[in-house]
Amino acid sequence: MPKTVLSLVAVGAAALLVAGCGSDTGGAHTLPAKAQSPSSAASTGPTASACAASAEVTVTAADSGHEVCVKTGGRVTVQLAAGWAPVTASGTALAKASGTEFNGAKAGRAELTSSERVCPKPTGKGMMGCGALRGWKVTVVVR
Repeated sequence: MPKTVLSLVAVGAAALLVAGCGSDTGGAHTLPAKAQSPSSAASTGPTASACAASAEVTVTAADSGHEVCVKTGGRVTVQLAAGWAPVTASGTALAKASGTEFNGAKAGRAELTSSERVCPKPTGKGMMGCGALRGWKVTVVVR
Protein backbone atom coordinates (compact mmCIF):
# COMPACT_ATOMS: atom_id res chain seq x y z
CA MET A 1 0.00 0.00 0.00
CA PRO A 2 2.74 2.60 0.77
CA LYS A 3 4.20 1.97 -2.70
CA THR A 4 0.79 2.70 -4.27
CA VAL A 5 0.43 5.94 -2.30
CA LEU A 6 3.89 7.09 -3.42
CA SER A 7 3.03 6.26 -7.04
CA LEU A 8 -0.20 8.29 -6.82
CA VAL A 9 1.64 11.24 -5.30
CA ALA A 10 4.27 11.11 -8.07
CA VAL A 11 1.60 10.94 -10.79
CA GLY A 12 -0.31 13.85 -9.20
CA ALA A 13 2.82 15.98 -8.96
CA ALA A 14 3.70 15.27 -12.59
CA ALA A 15 0.16 16.21 -13.69
CA LEU A 16 0.36 19.52 -11.82
CA LEU A 17 3.73 20.29 -13.35
CA VAL A 18 2.48 19.66 -16.88
CA ALA A 19 -0.74 21.62 -16.26
CA GLY A 20 1.29 24.55 -14.90
CA CYS A 21 3.35 24.76 -18.08
CA GLY A 22 0.31 24.53 -20.35
CA SER A 23 0.43 24.41 -24.08
CA ASP A 24 0.07 27.22 -26.56
CA THR A 25 -3.60 27.18 -27.51
CA GLY A 26 -3.69 30.75 -28.72
CA GLY A 27 -5.02 32.06 -25.40
CA ALA A 28 -2.92 34.67 -23.68
CA HIS A 29 -2.62 35.85 -20.13
CA THR A 30 -1.43 39.38 -19.49
CA LEU A 31 1.03 40.25 -16.77
CA PRO A 32 0.79 43.75 -15.30
CA ALA A 33 2.91 46.40 -16.93
CA LYS A 34 6.11 47.20 -15.09
CA ALA A 35 5.85 50.59 -13.43
CA GLN A 36 9.17 52.34 -13.83
CA SER A 37 10.34 55.91 -13.92
CA PRO A 38 10.02 57.77 -17.23
CA SER A 39 12.91 57.15 -19.60
CA SER A 40 13.72 60.81 -20.01
CA ALA A 41 12.33 63.57 -17.82
CA ALA A 42 13.32 66.12 -20.46
CA SER A 43 11.17 64.49 -23.16
CA THR A 44 8.26 63.24 -21.08
CA GLY A 45 7.93 65.92 -18.43
CA PRO A 46 6.66 65.33 -14.90
CA THR A 47 4.31 62.43 -14.29
CA ALA A 48 1.84 64.40 -12.16
CA SER A 49 -1.55 65.15 -13.68
CA ALA A 50 -0.64 68.85 -13.83
CA CYS A 51 2.30 68.20 -16.16
CA ALA A 52 3.37 70.82 -18.66
CA ALA A 53 2.41 69.96 -22.23
CA SER A 54 5.28 69.58 -24.69
CA ALA A 55 5.22 69.87 -28.49
CA GLU A 56 7.09 66.55 -28.85
CA VAL A 57 7.20 63.60 -26.46
CA THR A 58 9.07 60.30 -26.81
CA VAL A 59 8.04 57.30 -24.71
CA THR A 60 9.80 53.95 -24.29
CA ALA A 61 9.21 50.67 -22.47
CA ALA A 62 10.52 52.32 -19.29
CA ASP A 63 7.61 54.80 -19.35
CA SER A 64 4.96 52.10 -18.85
CA GLY A 65 2.46 53.05 -16.18
CA HIS A 66 3.21 56.77 -16.41
CA GLU A 67 1.45 59.85 -17.72
CA VAL A 68 2.85 62.33 -20.23
CA CYS A 69 1.43 65.56 -21.64
CA VAL A 70 1.50 66.85 -25.20
CA LYS A 71 0.10 69.99 -26.79
CA THR A 72 -2.80 69.81 -29.21
CA GLY A 73 -1.09 69.39 -32.56
CA GLY A 74 2.01 67.98 -30.82
CA ARG A 75 3.53 64.57 -31.49
CA VAL A 76 4.06 61.45 -29.34
CA THR A 77 6.69 59.03 -30.63
CA VAL A 78 6.75 55.48 -29.24
CA GLN A 79 10.09 53.65 -29.18
CA LEU A 80 9.66 49.96 -28.27
CA ALA A 81 12.07 47.17 -29.17
CA ALA A 82 11.26 44.56 -31.80
CA GLY A 83 8.78 41.96 -30.59
CA TRP A 84 6.17 44.37 -29.21
CA ALA A 85 2.69 44.28 -30.73
CA PRO A 86 1.58 47.35 -32.71
CA VAL A 87 0.76 50.29 -30.45
CA THR A 88 -2.91 51.26 -30.19
CA ALA A 89 -4.48 54.44 -28.84
CA SER A 90 -7.80 54.67 -27.01
CA GLY A 91 -10.24 57.55 -27.40
CA THR A 92 -10.10 60.50 -29.76
CA ALA A 93 -7.46 62.73 -28.12
CA LEU A 94 -4.71 61.16 -30.26
CA ALA A 95 -4.65 60.47 -33.99
CA LYS A 96 -2.25 57.90 -35.45
CA ALA A 97 0.29 59.58 -37.74
CA SER A 98 2.33 56.44 -38.50
CA GLY A 99 3.07 53.06 -36.93
CA THR A 100 4.85 54.58 -33.94
CA GLU A 101 3.78 58.23 -34.00
CA PHE A 102 0.59 59.86 -32.73
CA ASN A 103 -0.58 63.47 -33.01
CA GLY A 104 -2.46 65.36 -30.30
CA ALA A 105 -5.81 65.70 -32.09
CA LYS A 106 -7.85 67.44 -29.39
CA ALA A 107 -7.80 68.12 -25.67
CA GLY A 108 -8.43 65.01 -23.59
CA ARG A 109 -6.85 61.79 -22.39
CA ALA A 110 -5.80 58.68 -24.28
CA GLU A 111 -3.98 55.48 -23.43
CA LEU A 112 -1.28 54.05 -25.64
CA THR A 113 -1.01 50.28 -25.19
CA SER A 114 1.02 47.35 -26.49
CA SER A 115 2.21 43.94 -25.32
CA GLU A 116 5.04 41.49 -25.86
CA ARG A 117 5.38 37.77 -25.29
CA VAL A 118 7.07 36.79 -22.03
CA CYS A 119 8.01 33.32 -23.34
CA PRO A 120 9.17 32.31 -26.81
CA LYS A 121 6.40 31.22 -29.15
CA PRO A 122 6.36 27.44 -29.70
CA THR A 123 7.98 26.66 -33.06
CA GLY A 124 6.67 23.16 -33.72
CA LYS A 125 3.68 20.93 -33.27
CA GLY A 126 3.40 19.58 -29.74
CA MET A 127 5.83 22.14 -28.30
CA MET A 128 4.77 23.94 -25.14
CA GLY A 129 4.65 27.65 -24.42
CA CYS A 130 3.28 29.77 -21.63
CA GLY A 131 1.23 32.21 -23.77
CA ALA A 132 1.83 35.01 -21.22
CA LEU A 133 2.09 38.64 -22.34
CA ARG A 134 3.71 41.65 -20.69
CA GLY A 135 1.54 44.74 -21.03
CA TRP A 136 2.70 48.29 -21.73
CA LYS A 137 0.53 51.38 -21.17
CA VAL A 138 1.20 55.11 -21.16
CA THR A 139 -1.50 57.69 -20.47
CA VAL A 140 -1.28 60.76 -22.68
CA VAL A 141 -2.94 64.04 -21.71
CA VAL A 142 -3.48 66.34 -24.69
CA ARG A 143 -3.79 70.04 -23.77
